[in-house]
Amino acid sequence: MEILIGNAGRPRFLASVIDNFIAIVLAIVAVSIVNTNTPWIGGTVLAVTYLSYYLIFEALLSRTPGKYFQGLEVCKLDGTRCGFGAILIRTLMRLFEVNPILLGALPAGVTILLTWRKQRMGDFLGKSLVILTKDKPNKSPATALDR
Repeated sequence: MEILIGNAGRPRFLASVIDNFIAIVLAIVAVSIVNTNTPWIGGTVLAVTYLSYYLIFEALLSRTPGKYFQGLEVCKLDGTRCGFGAILIRTLMRLFEVNPILLGALPAGVTILLTWRKQRMGDFLGKSLVILTKDKPNKSPATALDR
């Protein structure tokens, strides 16, 4: 099996822009619905909503809407579908990798550039990959890796 590496850079970046926009809008809406004057409650609702966006979509569909529109999919290193544990690790690592307070997405971007499989820390720890499947949308992740 040949693993596709290095070909998902631009689509992955565009997917992250799309997903961050959607997740942030949903998080802001959630905070406004809760309508609290307590900053830690508002911050918790914001963080949980933002992270839930990624967790739910990747756990159910192996991709977020941004990844879908860019022809990307999350899979295990062998090309099979990720389990919930791997998705949970990917999602929780966003707290450190894509945190606007902790250098924004710089840790994730640097890690993607420096790893040969183009993985961010969440991918590395979750033993997952983001692969490009756009040119064969009806194929499973394992088949997409065999090209």
